Amino acid sequence: MPYVNIPRSKVSKSIGKLVGKMQGELANKAVSSVDSMKNLILQKGPGVIEDIALKSLQNKLTGVKNSVNRVNRRINKIKKLPKKLEAPIKGLEAAIKVILSLPIPQSVPPGIGLPMLVTTKYADFLHMLKELVAQAKEDIEAILAILEIPETFLASLDRVLSRFDNGVKALEIEKALVEGAPKDELLRLGIIDSEGNQLLSSIAPFMIGEFSIGPNGEMKERPLKGRDSDLFTSSGNVQQDIDNSIKKLDETVQKLEDSNIDESIKDDLRKLLNNIQPESELKDKGQGDARFFHTGPNGEVYELKIQADPNSPSIAQRRFAIAVDNEGVTVLRGAKSFSPDVNILLDEIKFRIDNQLP
Repeated sequence: MPYVNIPRSKVSKSIGKLVGKMQGELANKAVSSVDSMKNLILQKGPGVIEDIALKSLQNKLTGVKNSVNRVNRRINKIKKLPKKLEAPIKGLEAAIKVILSLPIPQSVPPGIGLPMLVTTKYADFLHMLKELVAQAKEDIEAILAILEIPETFLASLDRVLSRFDNGVKALEIEKALVEGAPKDELLRLGIIDSEGNQLLSSIAPFMIGEFSIGPNGEMKERPLKGRDSDLFTSSGNVQQDIDNSIKKLDETVQKLEDSNIDESIKDDLRKLLNNIQPESELKDKGQGDARFFHTGPNGEVYELKIQADPNSPSIAQRRFAIAVDNEGVTVLRGAKSFSPDVNILLDEIKFRIDNQLP
């Protein structure tokens, strides 16, 4: 709306430019890296993944996660602006009510009541307050609208990165086993077949699926074609393929726990897949590590904890973060992940706190 007594706000325009720039930079880096990771997995040849390819996957995955988390933190700071504007709006609205309730007599005849000039200025001041309220409300609506697209984009990236976590872990497990365990034991466990085809290489592409992310964050998916084998066959549904492949990975890891594979190899696998610092080692004695506390949009401070999934095999546990309120009640749980990075798990639950709690 046009304003008479105040200049037009530049808040939403400035935020729009900032958010657009952040999303553009993230999109350029993330989409390029995701496409590269997808090609590395989908185009992997026979045999275990080469060291240089695996290292490239790991580095790209970590790089995209760090970029997403940086943008998430900046977006969440911007999301707090509307709430900060609510307090002054309420103050202005209260002031308007008080002013309107004041009896202000007009100077008619002269000498009685206030001069016309004074009441005109009073009316202008009242109109200015009303304009400030209207403008602040417009800014709130604009900020929330501006954030819709990057939030959709970030949510799509989170889904994709979670899939790559599983796919990369499958290839890491396979590499450690094929290079260290006896072939006859791998055959018995069904990790390779009589022709040397490898189960985890077969399911890794299905853990990721075929997808594309549009400029506004919309995610388009379609089933993988031409990847069926005796070890794994597509259901024709993307999500079902992802669920089935993850189940297959869990079953494989469970078999390893109870297998005759040398304990030294099992220990190497545990080190590979469980290289996460215990929460107790990450906190300073007496004073908690600030990373393990987060203030939600409601102003409440939540303690964050890392927990192991009780249903995952001990040789390769999944973990997730939880948010606990001041009464010790768990209010949110993060997604289960093979990721050994505590910061990624913590950033994921912080994002959920900022976006899922009132």
